[in-house]
Amino acid sequence: MIGTCTKALGIIGALALLMTCAGNAYGNTVSYTGEGTNLKPGQTKGLPVLMGFDLRGKGCPAGPHCFDHAKVQNFSGVSWAYPNCPEVLDGVFEFDKNRGHRVTKASPHSFSASGVSESYAGDHVTIEGRLLHHGRIVKGWFMVTDAGCSTDRVHWTATPD
Repeated sequence: MIGTCTKALGIIGALALLMTCAGNAYGNTVSYTGEGTNLKPGQTKGLPVLMGFDLRGKGCPAGPHCFDHAKVQNFSGVSWAYPNCPEVLDGVFEFDKNRGHRVTKASPHSFSASGVSESYAGDHVTIEGRLLHHGRIVKGWFMVTDAGCSTDRVHWTATPD
């Protein structure tokens, strides 16, 4: 009986330790959301352009070593439009799920990413951004191109959720 109780307590202790470690790993990820700014005519069809992504790094966003090895990932954008192709409906992209792109260690902490959207295989997405004020605000732009249609640079500003 005592052996069974000791074994059960050992298992509970191991599970508690695993949950603590998992919580710490998740605690190093910060989600950012924001909106398009200074939009040009035709870059939206009336709805706000929304942008989101995750920042992963030790103690991010305000920790002293956040940008030592920080990466951005899981980009998404919604409600953008192609000014040179007004017949195409508002767009959405999801880009680089779980694949990280390095953030520069030196200030301003910048990043760039480029590739094919996971939502629509024909869309090519380019993103650039700068994390300012120790990651409290991010400014950047994205551009989506597909078969001769282009958003041009859609500027955005984001903050941690």
